[in-house]
Amino acid sequence: MKRCEIDKERLVYYDEMHYFCLKNCFNNCLILNGVEDSLLRIRTGLEFKIRINYDKTNFNVLKHTLLLPFFDMNQVTCGMGDDSEEIFNDNISKIPIIVLVDVYYLPYRKEYHKYHASHAVLLVGYDESMDFVEIIDWYGPYFYIGEIPYDEYLNARNSDNPNDVNPFSGFKINNYWYKIGVECKIDIKKNLIENLNGLRGDRKLITNNSVVGKEAVNTITTIMQKKIEVEDIEIKRFCGTLHNELYILSRATELSILYYTEIKKKNSNMIDDRIILFVKNINESFKKMNYWLLKGSIKNSRDYLKKVLTKWIEFEKEYNAIEQVINDNIINLETCY
Repeated sequence: MKRCEIDKERLVYYDEMHYFCLKNCFNNCLILNGVEDSLLRIRTGLEFKIRINYDKTNFNVLKHTLLLPFFDMNQVTCGMGDDSEEIFNDNISKIPIIVLVDVYYLPYRKEYHKYHASHAVLLVGYDESMDFVEIIDWYGPYFYIGEIPYDEYLNARNSDNPNDVNPFSGFKINNYWYKIGVECKIDIKKNLIENLNGLRGDRKLITNNSVVGKEAVNTITTIMQKKIEVEDIEIKRFCGTLHNELYILSRATELSILYYTEIKKKNSNMIDDRIILFVKNINESFKKMNYWLLKGSIKNSRDYLKKVLTKWIEFEKEYNAIEQVINDNIINLETCY
């Protein structure tokens, strides 16, 4: 058995990491590797980027921007394919490997043989000749450190992860894994600039059929205005869909508050207080909107969607107003630090 020796007392978990298991694994890998201020090197995911459908009546939040834990791919080795010695032989004595799995095959979880969903865990012990592997799932409420059967591990890593009740189902796991460089040098200032660029809607983030920043926020306003005029059954369906799209984005605001607050503690001049206040305000707004959307997916859909639209327009004005503050903050970082 090849085993990564770790000090479990160093493992951490923030409630704000809920829904962000990959970021959580990344943070713990940095900590276990002796990287200071690990949280300040993470991609918060609060990026307003959406893909619009062909007739511009629906959209979806591009969740990969919310879920990826890092900007600098030079610091991370990632891949897919068969599990074998090669994915961690040169690293296992120093730091765990992050592997994606399907929770359907994890015996210690409530989803075991019930529901499918992708999840990230740390692989800390592995041997093809053994009947088990050792993993760490340092994620609430389980905080599991122990063994799982080797056969179930293979199933979890090779799962088709069919579409299920969980938003992280519906795509193949494909044996994805991540290996963090033993001297990960993600620069705190550069990472902050990247997170601020994501928040304001950096044009370089645009891909086919997608919009970012103010254009994304304005587009969602227009789509909601159109949806208010359609039949009740379609509004009800839209409320449910919009709730699911905004929920993970609202979770990203929780993590962003934690991130920017920690930046402030590190160096109070690196982040403008108005940006932190803005993120806190939209977090409260998103909570209200998600509650109304959930209610609207059941009954009185038109009335609830109108409430959401009113609140969204308020957010749109706040978002437009904060852009210059973010721009000034980025310039300050680039010239003074």
